[in-house]
Amino acid sequence: MQKNLAHSLQLIAQQGPDAFYKGKIADEIAAEMAQHGGLIGKADLAAYRAVERKPVSGSYRGYEVFSMPPPSSGGIHIVQILNILENFDLAKWGFGSADAMQVMAEAEKYAYADRSEYLGDPDFVKVPQQTLTSKAYAKTLAQQIDVNKARPSADIKPGKLAPYESNQTTHFSVVDKEWQRGGGDLHAEHLLWQRCGGR
Repeated sequence: MQKNLAHSLQLIAQQGPDAFYKGKIADEIAAEMAQHGGLIGKADLAAYRAVERKPVSGSYRGYEVFSMPPPSSGGIHIVQILNILENFDLAKWGFGSADAMQVMAEAEKYAYADRSEYLGDPDFVKVPQQTLTSKAYAKTLAQQIDVNKARPSADIKPGKLAPYESNQTTHFSVVDKEWQRGGGDLHAEHLLWQRCGGR
């Protein structure tokens, strides 16, 4: 039993958030940090404010999935792993089968490799959440999984992420009086122009 945790939860239930951020629990955290060269002091705890963020979402075999957003890596991982697993017939193999466990372990390796490269606190780093949680990206990872052979984690590198295509993309075509044609894709950031040729 975790008596310290139980005591902390009782204090929070009785005194509210101040028990953690300004009260006895804050005193104990600050003392422990100071004793071991930590960076967090009681003033840091008192000044902390929770940041509300939109949850990570996805779907798995018709079910909606919602989880923690960054800076937690868990939500992106869950959606990414489930997206990879959707590419395999786990039901056919059966719960707990060697093949199902192999695919699950490999899917997790790919998610953790991406975590090391792409995840962090969105207040400080750009997190490519839409790409990491996309079905298309998961399919590219699933294609690298061999059901019959485990790859060492050290051999699995973070994926090469294609830039996310903006929802603000539009295409246009231009034809002059001599029937010379051209077209392009217009993005908020840049313009791609493609000459299509003559008549």
